[in-house]
Amino acid sequence: ETIKRQTSIAGHITGTVETMNTQMETTLESTIKVNTVAGNLADLAAKSSNIITESRNFIEKISDYSHFITEILNTIEDITEKTKILSINAAVEAARAGIAGRGFSIVAREIRNLALQSQSSLDSSFSKMKEMQETITKSGSLAAEVEESLIAIIETTKLSAGNIKTITSLIGEQKTESTRIVTDVQN
Repeated sequence: ETIKRQTSIAGHITGTVETMNTQMETTLESTIKVNTVAGNLADLAAKSSNIITESRNFIEKISDYSHFITEILNTIEDITEKTKILSINAAVEAARAGIAGRGFSIVAREIRNLALQSQSSLDSSFSKMKEMQETITKSGSLAAEVEESLIAIIETTKLSAGNIKTITSLIGEQKTESTRIVTDVQN
């Protein structure tokens, strides 16, 4: 009677441990898959980080070019100011010359109109350049924030992948032990 009970208990233990084995096998397979996915996510985040870094470098180059364009506009503005002054001087000289300077007076007026048109265009260009530089600065800031976030994601993903790898290893060890227990109980 005792042997029957022990045999029954051993059979029950064997069944329970075999069920645990099956569950551990399923869990082990799932953790292996999750570990692979976590590794893939870490790789993807690292590639994305490189793209963001490259994008930020291009934004910095564009910023440098916009400063160069601003310098050119400043030079043109200086020329425009000098042209205005030259047109005023020409108008004064034409007025001094009287009737003989009348034709020159028309030229001076046209030069002044040209200078005023140039100044108007420059004002618009400076306004657009300022907007562009603000956009570039904001884009650079956003790229830096995205890069920092991606770095945090990469580190967290690596940590998670390491934890999953540890869990996978522990489950594998538990499965080996439970298989040994089943074998021992059966023996």
